[in-house]
Amino acid sequence: MFLLIQTLLLFDPCTKESMIIPKVHRECSFAKCVFDRYVRGFGYDHSVDDYKYVIIVFRVLVRVYSLGTNTWKRVQDFPYCRLGCESGTLLNGGALHWVISKRKESESLLIGVSDLVEEEFRDAPPPLAVKNFYTFQVFGGCLCILPGGILNKHNDFWAMNGKRESWIKFGIEFQDE
Repeated sequence: MFLLIQTLLLFDPCTKESMIIPKVHRECSFAKCVFDRYVRGFGYDHSVDDYKYVIIVFRVLVRVYSLGTNTWKRVQDFPYCRLGCESGTLLNGGALHWVISKRKESESLLIGVSDLVEEEFRDAPPPLAVKNFYTFQVFGGCLCILPGGILNKHNDFWAMNGKRESWIKFGIEFQDE
């Protein structure tokens, strides 16, 4: 076992203020720390008027830092694998989203949701018709996924309309110039 120490700097470009986020200390086995990467995300918890920074170490744990209390908190274990984007996609200020999988293979892709208010992580299924996706975007206040990974002349994207179970499919056609 060894101790991994990480220093983070938070900078507000509008006010030009900065602060160092306290180091997160995490004990783990050498293999887990070296070979499992982590992702992060930043968002606002409206319920307590606090900004939170989330770090997820794949196949290890989820930690949340609260700017309001200036403390780190271990939220839960994290048994998933990473397949998607580096930073979490923030939707309406309340939750960060990542592409995750229960296995290393891409057949079991899920949407990982880190709820900033409840400080919990859960998974959610993508639309039934979508088998392969790599990232999320927010469009019109909706979480959107683009199936596949390469844009071609015709692609579809899916937007979550309100509830997690309500996905709407949109078609996009690209014109040659």
